[in-house]
Amino acid sequence: MLHGFFESNAIWRRLSFTAFGAQVNALAMSLPGHYPCRMEAAALTRSVRSDALMDGFAAELRSRFSGRKVRLIGHSTGALIALSLAARHPDLVSDVLVVTGLFSGQPEGRSPLLRTLFRIPFLGSALFQSRLRWSLWSKARFATELRASMMVKVPDPDVAQDLWQDLRRSRVPTIEALARWLCDVDLTADLRRVNVPVVVMVGSRDVVVPPLHQIALAKALPRCRAVILDAGHLPMLEAPETFNRFVQGWLAEPGGQYPAPERR
Repeated sequence: MLHGFFESNAIWRRLSFTAFGAQVNALAMSLPGHYPCRMEAAALTRSVRSDALMDGFAAELRSRFSGRKVRLIGHSTGALIALSLAARHPDLVSDVLVVTGLFSGQPEGRSPLLRTLFRIPFLGSALFQSRLRWSLWSKARFATELRASMMVKVPDPDVAQDLWQDLRRSRVPTIEALARWLCDVDLTADLRRVNVPVVVMVGSRDVVVPPLHQIALAKALPRCRAVILDAGHLPMLEAPETFNRFVQGWLAEPGGQYPAPERR
């Protein structure tokens, strides 16, 4: 499982595998800069320049699962990384569940605020880091920030608390380096290389990643099914029961073995 930008593994707290007993061996991996990942900003910058970032995730998967193929669940930026792994390391991935995901750091209809901010000489980096720290100043302020990306305006207080605590222990300079990379990334050319089954969960009222961007992602993938959920950017918090049932149904499928649909 791969969480999104400025989140943590706590995002999966309400996801239950109890229906499968000991059959599910689940691993939650952190994005660079996000607790508990300890990667420094300079190391991340070097890794994205040499494509070593995805190789690092692949090495972790090979180590944890002895080279066996895994099923990936990626949310938002985590979905972008999951799809990149499927394109670059097809020997490691059996199928992917994309949750309100993106394939470009500049989704359609969004102002390139981060790109503009980073171009401000000397001040761009400080302004970005100050903005992140401001949102984490208190639990109440973070809850307000979290509500802004949700359709349901009452975030789970336990998950919100865990997210806040994890992010306060994260490395803000590395998160900034990740944001700089994300501003310029574009997987459009790689999507045709994702030759594993993919399910795309679209949030119909997502205010972070526009639904049309998510639908464009589904249309670009060779072997894809899409489901539209009446939720915003965080369906695991906004509709936890529905999200849980869907993920359990997806896991119950035999490794995502369904044929490529007819192209229309």
